Amino acid sequence: QGEARDPEPPARGSLGAAPAGSWDANGHMTRAFLEQETREIHRALLAALDPAQRAQVENIPFEIVDERSEPNAAAACLRSQHARMMITSAMIELAAGISEAKAYDELADTQTYETYVTSVVDQVRREQPVTGVDPSLHTAPHATDAHKLARQRHLFDQQIAFILGHELGHHHLGHTNCVGGRTQAQIERDEMAAVLSHTVPPFEQPREIEADMWGLTNVLEAGHERPGGTWNHEGALLNMDFFRRLSDHGGAELVLAFLSTHPPSIIRIPIIRSTAQQWTPGWRPPRMPTPGDAPGGDGDAVEIPTPGGPIRLPGNLPIDPRQLPIDPRALPIPLPQPR
Repeated sequence: QGEARDPEPPARGSLGAAPAGSWDANGHMTRAFLEQETREIHRALLAALDPAQRAQVENIPFEIVDERSEPNAAAACLRSQHARMMITSAMIELAAGISEAKAYDELADTQTYETYVTSVVDQVRREQPVTGVDPSLHTAPHATDAHKLARQRHLFDQQIAFILGHELGHHHLGHTNCVGGRTQAQIERDEMAAVLSHTVPPFEQPREIEADMWGLTNVLEAGHERPGGTWNHEGALLNMDFFRRLSDHGGAELVLAFLSTHPPSIIRIPIIRSTAQQWTPGWRPPRMPTPGDAPGGDGDAVEIPTPGGPIRLPGNLPIDPRQLPIDPRALPIPLPQPR
């Protein structure tokens, strides 16, 4: 089908208007609106899941945790075997700031996204609260332009949808081993994968890739006819861009902790693009083999099925980009540019 193309910014007037009262005088989305929107996105993702998957996750409590310094989200299984799903207020603030900066740059032909993301990487490194865009960077009339506000909401929705879709994927794919509605064979398969992923870090990484593929599929199913603006994979690319920068500049401890469970963006981005390229309504990604069933089976590498064909993920960490089956020249990540 050729190389996947990243989405172009939508034309002016093509998006639904941001709701009245959802932004302040500086063009920032209010915290109350962002949290309300996050919960609505969660509901939309649930509604778009296949019935069997939805039955497994629709009653899992979803929480917005008031944690200002750590942009994060998680699917968890408590010791009581009760499933939980959460996102931190820092992650919501980060997605809102990225969306605001990108929307402003598209309209005003500026580079405030670079300034904002660099500042947040520094905040996370210093364990400081994540803040929004500096009001001095965005000025009238662009800051409160109707299309900028609509696009800002559109980008926020897509980022949060990918993050939550990824975490929902961990639950309904059995990665947390904490939801019902699965056959005994599925339970045994996921228990084996869980044991391996907690003892051999590289085996956690295929599960993250699987959650990316299924999470993005959930986003595309939920958003392909969404009133006010179609969802695509640009929210996932923005999310990957931030964590790439954090890995590049975040310091050894942050990098090691993140890569111990997450493949680097250089692997995840082509898979995200491939998933988006292959997707049509009703299409579903491949499931991962149990790590012990992976070709080779020696712990040196894991073969991962993707929509674009299998890749082998090196087992050693941190990963040397020269070992990857993907051209490192894919970075820096090309993002949609202003028209």
